Amino acid sequence: MDMDGMKKLAEWATRSALSLGADTAEVTLNDAREIEVSARKSAVENLNDSSSSSITITLSVDARKATVTSSELVNESIAQLIRDGIEIARVMGRDEFFGLPDEKELGVADSELCIFSQEVTDVEADSMIETALRLEKTACDIDGRIISDGAWVSNAVERLVFSNSLGFCEGYSRTYSSIGISCAAEEESRRGENIGKKQSSYWYSQSISPSGLESVEDVAGKAVHRTLRKLGAVRPRTCE
Repeated sequence: MDMDGMKKLAEWATRSALSLGADTAEVTLNDAREIEVSARKSAVENLNDSSSSSITITLSVDARKATVTSSELVNESIAQLIRDGIEIARVMGRDEFFGLPDEKELGVADSELCIFSQEVTDVEADSMIETALRLEKTACDIDGRIISDGAWVSNAVERLVFSNSLGFCEGYSRTYSSIGISCAAEEESRRGENIGKKQSSYWYSQSISPSGLESVEDVAGKAVHRTLRKLGAVRPRTCE
């Protein structure tokens, strides 16, 4: 569903809530898609391409509030969801302080928030797989003691629309990109508190777009450094 379609559905749900008996209504629509790749032992361990949609409706009847949610964005199902919410609200306790915000407080940002990158939508899964495998190999090549606990790459796009019974209805899109790796290293065979134990750590980078992430070399290097610096650690004596 595109942004215009989401706005029309949110406005319809808001009007329906009022026509079915609600005094106030707030509707939030969410639509998201995420692709995540994880690699371990030089092979793809997991490839997940998931999409989700949901609607959340908060309504009130005589200052009695209820919130209902569903992932079925069909008009008939939403209408039944609203009816259920109204029935729930009628048995809730009254909240004399509940209410919608002042209309003058509603609005949209007057400048670009820079939270969306088209670059995310152009990234192919094959490229993400290649990056995850390269990240793991880079970390293991830095030091022979490193054991990979898994590298990952993910990209996500999310669209949100908010509507209420004051006549407000707006939406926005945002994107996420991340890359990271978890490493481990075995303690050296010597006397100490950690003989036979593994030390582990990780590093990751997150941004609005893939081009804003730290490089594969930087992420791998920091994860390895944070892991190796734990080797040889000893437990301090108990003291006051």
